[in-house]
Amino acid sequence: MKACFKPVILSLSLAFVFFPEIAFSLPRAYIANTADGTVSVIDTNSRTVIDTITVGANPTHLAVNEQGTRAYVRNGQAVSVIDTSSNTVIASPSIPGGALFLNADGTRLFSHDGWFGNIYTVDTANYSVLATNTIQSPNLLRGFAVNRQGNFAYISEAVCCAGVLGLDLVSNNWIGVTTTGYGPQALVLNRSGTLLYVINAFENTLSVVNAFTFASTAKIPFFSGAYASEIAINPDGSRIYIASGVQNSVTVIDTISKTVAATIALESGPSGLTVNPADNSLYVTMPDANSVAVIDANTNAVVATIPVGNNPVSTGVFIAQHASVNQQANLAIRARGATSATVGFSTKINIVMDNYGPDPAVNPSVLIETNAPGSSMYAAISYGWTCMQNAGAKKASFICAAYGNMPVGIRPSIVLRFIAPGSMASNKLMVTAQISSESGDKNLLNNTNHFLMSVDANRGIKPPITSPSANANKR
Repeated sequence: MKACFKPVILSLSLAFVFFPEIAFSLPRAYIANTADGTVSVIDTNSRTVIDTITVGANPTHLAVNEQGTRAYVRNGQAVSVIDTSSNTVIASPSIPGGALFLNADGTRLFSHDGWFGNIYTVDTANYSVLATNTIQSPNLLRGFAVNRQGNFAYISEAVCCAGVLGLDLVSNNWIGVTTTGYGPQALVLNRSGTLLYVINAFENTLSVVNAFTFASTAKIPFFSGAYASEIAINPDGSRIYIASGVQNSVTVIDTISKTVAATIALESGPSGLTVNPADNSLYVTMPDANSVAVIDANTNAVVATIPVGNNPVSTGVFIAQHASVNQQANLAIRARGATSATVGFSTKINIVMDNYGPDPAVNPSVLIETNAPGSSMYAAISYGWTCMQNAGAKKASFICAAYGNMPVGIRPSIVLRFIAPGSMASNKLMVTAQISSESGDKNLLNNTNHFLMSVDANRGIKPPITSPSANANKR
């Protein structure tokens, strides 16, 4: 597959910052009513509609930032931006594409046009398009997801490769492809960005894919009546919800046992679905019934049906996903290694992480940035972590994350193997390592560490050994 790009350099550091300690009331649900050109605002505490906002014609896709301060609603080639404090439209910029995603701090909006194969990166401060990534020959692109750091995107391709493509949004390079199954459609990432779940709609299976290595680790069968359209995940990644418009049901997948935990019957076919992180309840839009069903996570039963506007489609994340994390951590990171390296030879740099507690760190991630060519360095990691690197990038950078939380007292380490290239002779290798999590951090000053290593141009060739007689002849 060929790919062409309109490259714009984005800052990976800016995309990595999380805001774990923002507090707000119970999140609201924003439901796009396609036939009305409106958005219904649901108070998830009382489970009632408290406001109706007029937006553009035919609203469909929707994304709410994790802080709960902005909602973005797709209306054709425009996006209505809603200030959630006043429930008013404050801007309607022209942003091409379809499905919408946001990074963790809400500074970047990502739009995907499945028909033309474009991905647009938008600055939410001024709504300018910072980058456009294009597949020259899209083959029925379907699902779309972006990790919370905002640097990797995943797209399912239903015809050509029957799998998922990965794109580095910073370097504009395709980082991998994996075959999942017949008819891959919607997909979703866990919060740490380590696991990708892909619906194979035409074979009724759910593929589990390592988002860093692109290895397919499992395939879970389920029955959806021949077509499953949308997917959602709960905050801790233990439950996947799959909407079936044919069966008028939602299938619940237990990601730990990799089995179907329940099939929930609905009064009408579902469309969009999002988990409310405050209580793990599931909100499901039902376009033909002009209503939203609320499903209790413990009983897997419909506990409320909320009337909204006409034809509520509302695909995407329509409830703010910032969960209140009570755990407190004290994360630290440091880099250790030799003070110098020689061109052509291999050396190691150890990135050591600590959590001094008192609680486990929730969804920890590490960003490593260097000034070395991407092909000169690779990483290995321990204790259930994994790293992603784009080896074709101009500079070696890594995103590393844990599959679960980071316990107190466990000291995972990332080993960087560096083969000093000739292009860096007589220069310094610079490494910056930064750790972050969704837990409240008691000391942010030790979350970042810088490391320097001199690169020696001497290739280690010693002068020839001569005999005393030879030396005497020279004299």
